[in-house]
Amino acid sequence: MADAAIIANQVDVGILVVRAAKTPRHSVKVAAEKLQKVGRGKVGIVLNDLNTDRHSVSHYTYLASEPSDDEGERSKAAGGGASGS
Repeated sequence: MADAAIIANQVDVGILVVRAAKTPRHSVKVAAEKLQKVGRGKVGIVLNDLNTDRHSVSHYTYLASEPSDDEGERSKAAGGGASGS
């Protein structure tokens, strides 16, 4: 986790890749919380090696939160905001 902690300060979002039916949920929760604390608070989780014969998988869900006012202002300053009239 030491390498992840160093890198977490350099990136916008941390990503955990989790092996389905192998990685304990508690371990995923602890790792995600640690990444949130040492990084910028954003963590994505990729579920890998899911047995689709065992689970009904017909769609996926993408969840995102709106950026805080501070993040929105940084995005606009960097040229990522919508153009005004």
